[in-house]
Amino acid sequence: MHKKANHIFVIFLTLLQIPLIVYCLYLLHLWFQGTCPNKDFLSWDGDLRFIKTIGMMDSLRDGRIFDFIVLVFDSPTWPILRNLIQVVVFFILGHSQEVDVYITFFTFVLILFLFAHILFYSIEKNKFLYPLLFFLSWNLLLDTRPILVYMFTAMLEVQGGFFFLLTSYYIVIFFQNQYNDKYLLYKLSFSFIALLFTKHPYGYMQVFSLAILSLSLSFKESKLLVIEYFLYLKSNFYKNIQIILAVLLITAYIILGKAYLTGKLPLYIKYSIALLLTLDFYIFLFKNKDKFFGKGLKQTWNLMIWVVLPIVFWILIHPDRFASSSGTLAHIQTEGHQVGVLVERGLDYYLLYFKSLVYDSFGNTILGMILLIAMLFSLLRGGFLYFKYNIVQAHFIYSFLCMVGIMGLTLLTPNHQVRHLYHIYPTLIIIIAFLLDDLFQWNKIVAGLLIIFITAMLSYFSFQNIQSKYSFNLCFTDTNRDVFKLPRWVSENVKNSLTTNSILVNRIDPFHLNKPDTELMMTIHAYNNRVKLLTDPKRHIKNKNGFSSLYVIGNTCSGVDGAGDLIKTIYAIKPLQAIQSEFACIEIYGLNSKTK
Repeated sequence: MHKKANHIFVIFLTLLQIPLIVYCLYLLHLWFQGTCPNKDFLSWDGDLRFIKTIGMMDSLRDGRIFDFIVLVFDSPTWPILRNLIQVVVFFILGHSQEVDVYITFFTFVLILFLFAHILFYSIEKNKFLYPLLFFLSWNLLLDTRPILVYMFTAMLEVQGGFFFLLTSYYIVIFFQNQYNDKYLLYKLSFSFIALLFTKHPYGYMQVFSLAILSLSLSFKESKLLVIEYFLYLKSNFYKNIQIILAVLLITAYIILGKAYLTGKLPLYIKYSIALLLTLDFYIFLFKNKDKFFGKGLKQTWNLMIWVVLPIVFWILIHPDRFASSSGTLAHIQTEGHQVGVLVERGLDYYLLYFKSLVYDSFGNTILGMILLIAMLFSLLRGGFLYFKYNIVQAHFIYSFLCMVGIMGLTLLTPNHQVRHLYHIYPTLIIIIAFLLDDLFQWNKIVAGLLIIFITAMLSYFSFQNIQSKYSFNLCFTDTNRDVFKLPRWVSENVKNSLTTNSILVNRIDPFHLNKPDTELMMTIHAYNNRVKLLTDPKRHIKNKNGFSSLYVIGNTCSGVDGAGDLIKTIYAIKPLQAIQSEFACIEIYGLNSKTK
């Protein structure tokens, strides 16, 4: 009865925080609505994702299921999960840029629920600390300024943060329980696939972190698996067609070199090698399942089947996807904090993410420093407890995953944009709660003083934020309405004329902020008018008789030259109208197919 009463009291103290959370979210929403004049634009990645979703909706609306499936698997570089969510939400609530933003806002709210769930089911010995630790967690998140900015965008950092935390949670359960039931494996597999389909690099980094963690916590088992595989290769080499073919391809690749391997041939050879080696390894795994279970390799086997296999399958489903997987991680973007401001290789390059965490992430640098110190201390204490007493602490695994993620972003890819760190923040924040719970069992006085200090500081900052209604720029798409005058002008001048299936040639400078916004507005008008708009005429035009208009948009009226040889070989082009302004030109042409 006493235990039940304690649980009721804990839940009551937690529910008391709900009105304050709702009030803070209300203020944020009010602030977004009142200060951001460009809510009808998403900018860059958000625009391109929205355009693809409109294409998927158009396919479903017309009953072209096969075209919809093709779009799901179409891009090797753009993950599909957000598009699938958008399709469902847009059909229910309508397709608008603000609805897209609110998908991210709702995902942010889900992170708060995930905090509550993880802490409630993970903190057992000191359950009375739960309301306070939950208070610390959501307050820290509501003071994480990059997350607050990105929660009102169509970008994927908040969604990535949700699934990174979810995968981390299931990894903790996986390693803290020797027996892994199928429901846990289902959830672990789903969370990893969802993270991969949110952003491919996030998924790759988390798999890499899991591999390092598994080697660290289960080194003997992992070594045994490697030894067993090499023994298998040695005894079956001449009967193993996959390995023989892989060796021949590797030899050919080395001997022929770049002089003879041109075009996409090197890609196809590397893809074939990876496919053959992966196929051989998983044949070996499935053949020896019972043997592994008998030698204590069940946990390692489960990871290889439930986590790695679905991701490997997705990467190897097509050569272009395989190429994009390495290309995504190798993509050089060293802009750091601002687009166009490069970070040269040096101390700043290697400390970029740590400095961002401390100086740019919270309303006060003290909070960033506390998170960084907590992560480092957690690694040291967790490592000590594991190697001395074989105890796996939850905060140690969370810290390990975050640290490997940061170091992976720093050392394994030249893509050094600070925003790639944001998906780690919710997991970083929850480290504090688990570390305080652990310290309370170790030293109640030290833990109590830390809890009082952090709670007082967070309460003060929360009060300051509420009083000032937040004091920094929340608008991802700028606070100046004139920044988007070009796509608004294009929208006003095409919405009535875009009534037939059309091709768009966008000759606006590729680095111009409004280039994708212009395509977004035209795509929305085309969908509303139930006509097709081809925004990428370089791709194969399936229906040669399907288009009757051509729109050429550029900085000046420069004619149809340069609009694309493919279009001119298929269609006879007739000038219809040119609309000129001080900053852009819209040229409209009629199209007649040359072949009937």
